[in-house]
Amino acid sequence: MASCNGEDCCKWKGISCNNLTARVTRLVIQFSYSIPVPGPTSYENFVALGGKIDSSICELQHLTFLDLSYNNLQGEIPKCIELKLALNELVGLVPHTLANLSNLQTLDLLDNYNLFANDLEWLSHLSNLRYLDLSNVSLSRVVDWPSSISKIPSLMELYLDHCMLPQVNPKSITHLSSSTSLQILSLQENELNSSILSWVLNVSKVLKSLDLASNNLPIQSSQILCQLKDLELLGLDQNSFSGPFLDFSRLSSLKSLTLQNNSISGPLSFGHLPHLEFLDLSFNHLNGSLLIFEVTQFSSLKYLDLSHNQLSIVML
Repeated sequence: MASCNGEDCCKWKGISCNNLTARVTRLVIQFSYSIPVPGPTSYENFVALGGKIDSSICELQHLTFLDLSYNNLQGEIPKCIELKLALNELVGLVPHTLANLSNLQTLDLLDNYNLFANDLEWLSHLSNLRYLDLSNVSLSRVVDWPSSISKIPSLMELYLDHCMLPQVNPKSITHLSSSTSLQILSLQENELNSSILSWVLNVSKVLKSLDLASNNLPIQSSQILCQLKDLELLGLDQNSFSGPFLDFSRLSSLKSLTLQNNSISGPLSFGHLPHLEFLDLSFNHLNGSLLIFEVTQFSSLKYLDLSHNQLSIVML
């Protein structure tokens, strides 16, 4: 940073400064912003940051936003300021001192495979947190994780994919208050059973996107999910759904529905889903005749995948 003199560095890509003090307040050094090497400009001519991230970053006293995502940084998370550190090689325990960042709105630790947490109670102190992504961070020891998540009043987006989440105890859900803000929830690849649905229905009344792909949800789950009438996106790929095609007609706001790679059988009968744009029912056991008008009644449909079933199409 020795070449940063006066206000010149405020013009660099990825840097924002205070208009009055010229102090650096935002620093974004993702892979795409990293050091270019000589030669024609291309993806291959950029070098990601590497090495160990240490506490010297805490000396940037005027910094309010730091994004070092998509690099090859290593070491433990510094215990000082807001960090967005997706896709690095950080290790160790997610520090509870992150709870001191009372104004934190975004916490993104996606794909740091060697990070883990023993509990998430510290999240309840982040009253301004709106975006949380801990996907591929090990949460297998966090027994009461639904309670901690439910205490974040401003949370709008939550991603906990492939976190080895413990199963939810339905008896612990009854005392939790629901959120009025959570709109996007993704819990892919956690081997969760139907007990998770008690919490899903309780945590928010305004969910618009719910992704529960690659879990162990049974067919009965579809009846419960139909209570989420504001859902626009529902992902249920690779679960334990079997038997006749499920009726999702009560989810009248749906724009995207994916049920790929289940064991759904029998004939296919569509309900009334006026806003449906994306439908994937591939790799199931659907059979019988599909009247072409049953598909064309969906005026908003843009993508339809019925491959790897035993359906026949009837033209009228």
